[in-house]
Parts: sequence; structure tokens; C-alpha cells
Amino acid sequence: DEYDEALNNLEAHGMKVDYVITHCAPGRLQNEINPCYGKDRLTAFFDMLAGSLTYKRWFFGHYHADFSAGQYFRGIYNDIVMIEK
Repeated sequence: DEYDEALNNLEAHGMKVDYVITHCAPGRLQNEINPCYGKDRLTAFFDMLAGSLTYKRWFFGHYHADFSAGQYFRGIYNDIVMIEK
């Protein structure tokens, strides 16, 4: 039900958001961060969203490290990141 609600809300806004803030990264990126993290239903859902959404940046914190992954993804642990309005 929560996945459906998320998709309905995103579709109502043209699949466009400024920022995505989640606990974990999309599955394809999670495998690059650390292969010991397996994909699950949530990370697969994030994979689908990553290919469908328009966004400026995607932030996540599950991995307890500060790092950039590509142009759009950012792991946050101790860093403070300013975002544009």
C-alpha cells in the first residue's frame, strides 16, 4: 500500500521532486557501495524510481559514511549538506 501511495503522489506531481531523502540507496547503487548489502523490495522500488523520477539530488544515510556516488547520489553520515531552495 505504501509503494502505491508513493507512486500515486509522485505521479500527481509529474514524477518530479527537488530532492529524494531515503534511508538506503537504490539497489544498483547499493551493490557498488558494498556488495554485502543485498537487494530487497525497497531497494528494487528505489531502482525503479531512480529511472523514472526527475530530481536534483538523492540523499541516504544507511551506510554510515559521507560520500558521493555519481552526479546525483550522496551518502550522508557526519557531513552537513546545504540544499538549494
